[in-house]
Amino acid sequence: MEIKHENNSIKLYQSDQVIGEISYQYYDENTLDVYKTFVNPEYRGQGLAQVLLKELMKFATEKELLVIPNCSYVYTAFLNNPQFKKYQHPTVAALPSCRL
Repeated sequence: MEIKHENNSIKLYQSDQVIGEISYQYYDENTLDVYKTFVNPEYRGQGLAQVLLKELMKFATEKELLVIPNCSYVYTAFLNNPQFKKYQHPTVAALPSCRL
């Protein structure tokens, strides 16, 4: 598997096929609005969404960016992992808006 950063997303490839993706847009120059996490149904249950989230957080940390967790997967991860709290932007919806 290979991870690539492309067009405001982080994609996970198996051979030449995209099997997972986490997508974001810039809310401002210091903040990512993460709005979608997707794993191909054939590859679910293997922890691939977690791989994508780890890559996203690595990217955000390296670039000193905050995150708005608007995707339900990322939102739940931020609720359940106190270590993410310092990366959370204060603009967070009560519930994620999740665009598919």
